[in-house]
Amino acid sequence: MTRLSEEEIRYLQYQIYSFKYDNPWIPNKQIAKLANRSVSTVDRYAKKAEEEIMVPNPHLRLNSPFKKAALLLFEDKWKAYNELQRYTGITYLSVYQGDWDITAVYDGFIDFSQVSGYKGKVMEGPMGRVFTQKVKYTSWKTCFTTMEKFLEQRKIEESTITSTSSYPDWNDDHWRMFNYFKLSLGKRFSHLRKEYPISWRCYEEWKKSLRNYCTVITYYFPEGYQAYDSFTLCFKTDYEKYIVTLFSTLPTSSVFHKMGDYLFVNIFVPLDYEQQMRIYDVVSRLLNKKIITDYMDGNRIVYWCCQRERPIADSSYLAYGEHDNSRLIAGRVYSNSVANYIDVKSITERLKFRKLTGLLKVTHDVCNGVIIFDRGTIIDGYEIFNDELLVRDEDGSYMLERCKVKPGKIDVYNVQRETLEIFLKTLQEGFTEEFPASFRLFI
Repeated sequence: MTRLSEEEIRYLQYQIYSFKYDNPWIPNKQIAKLANRSVSTVDRYAKKAEEEIMVPNPHLRLNSPFKKAALLLFEDKWKAYNELQRYTGITYLSVYQGDWDITAVYDGFIDFSQVSGYKGKVMEGPMGRVFTQKVKYTSWKTCFTTMEKFLEQRKIEESTITSTSSYPDWNDDHWRMFNYFKLSLGKRFSHLRKEYPISWRCYEEWKKSLRNYCTVITYYFPEGYQAYDSFTLCFKTDYEKYIVTLFSTLPTSSVFHKMGDYLFVNIFVPLDYEQQMRIYDVVSRLLNKKIITDYMDGNRIVYWCCQRERPIADSSYLAYGEHDNSRLIAGRVYSNSVANYIDVKSITERLKFRKLTGLLKVTHDVCNGVIIFDRGTIIDGYEIFNDELLVRDEDGSYMLERCKVKPGKIDVYNVQRETLEIFLKTLQEGFTEEFPASFRLFI
């Protein structure tokens, strides 16, 4: 057997990554055939790549219209980090050294002001769909040469990344599979079947629909994960596709997502001062060229993921599903002394929405959550806050006109049940006379 050179080993491990990026369930036998290597050779170096976290097993990120993210500040970030892990609804946390202390990704409504040492929010907004680009087989030297050519471009087209996500219509078995495979698609399905009698047909159907609701992330770290620092760069720009293309030239994986008007870029850079300074030089030049108009960054120190995500209708949540007859109908109802639900079916049967989804939690007659209206509905951007209905423009300022084109969303914060019912009735009947004095409607 011919011994592989270091370069051949490195390229084979890249091929393993590349094939897994395209098909996260591809067996080593098929990789061996495509790479023209023996199965034993692929087995050996695939195992090494996984153990040294060069090519970790692909994992899942659930994309949901209900997910939000917040950049938070605390007096004691470590204490807050440990405390937040106990909050129901939080699915991801990371601690940063930089312009903010903690990133939290969560479903529904979280009152962060109740967390110990809370100082404020740098940013909060809907969590956009997470996406990646396949890493090219290259070096850092070649990468920076390519970035230099991008930066020298004189004409750059404005572009915005738009993505929509829908909540999965999964049954209990689908959720069991998601949580089982969430952190590693390399697990054996047969092990899960020993605990739950899930059919292979159900498994194959779930796999086919998986990318409709989740992002499959396959990382590539040529020198192993521990050889890199993790940075999150936050840009406000009119050239989003250009930024994605620029940072996709790195020889390590980059992960992208939107939060409101900002594009987040998660990159991995070697533990080398010179290489890291070159990244900051790139950012500086983007600022000087006015390609980005606002910028923040942080160095990620540690992160946490919840082991098990629940359907939003679980426990104390009420889920509203999408229906062809455009009626707001409770998908599942849970009621107890602490949490309840709003039965709005009786006053919304004639609402002319094409699609309507939502998530509401009611505690002691106070409502928190979100209601989302699909494209083509009569409203956009409405926000209820302390019994006031506000309309926010894209830049965060208030506007006083309706928008009939873009998708709309209502964020509900501490609103009385009676007030919300009146609001929904107003949408149906088109008048405001019944609004209480404390409820102002800007339209």
